[in-house]
Amino acid sequence: MYTFAFDEQARIFTIRLRGFWTPPVLAAFVDEVTARGVEQSRRYGRYGVFVDCREYQVQTGALAEGFASVIGRASSQERPVCLLFAAMLVKMQAERSLGTTAAAIFLDEATARAWLATQLAAPPQVLSPA
Repeated sequence: MYTFAFDEQARIFTIRLRGFWTPPVLAAFVDEVTARGVEQSRRYGRYGVFVDCREYQVQTGALAEGFASVIGRASSQERPVCLLFAAMLVKMQAERSLGTTAAAIFLDEATARAWLATQLAAPPQVLSPA
């Protein structure tokens, strides 16, 4: 349902999501991503988050809101977060759930990665959506 990788040189935490989730999957994800985020902050300081949602399905409203809460917390910590989707419908669900958080949402990987690199190159600040 999800995998994690961290590129130490680029300071990018990549999260790959796939499938249709259940509440227990979301709960396990929240616990694991929170623990990893705390550890990475201790080790590396500021880093970016690239969430690959190309294989992530449209979720129930409650699950979409739970996921949005995790992304909102991450993006509120001076941490640039971008999400990549393969389909407009899932992207639209994410935009509706995330509202005005600083997470940027994309359909094109090159554009998403360029935005993330630009955000990481800039001094920490209140981040703005793409």
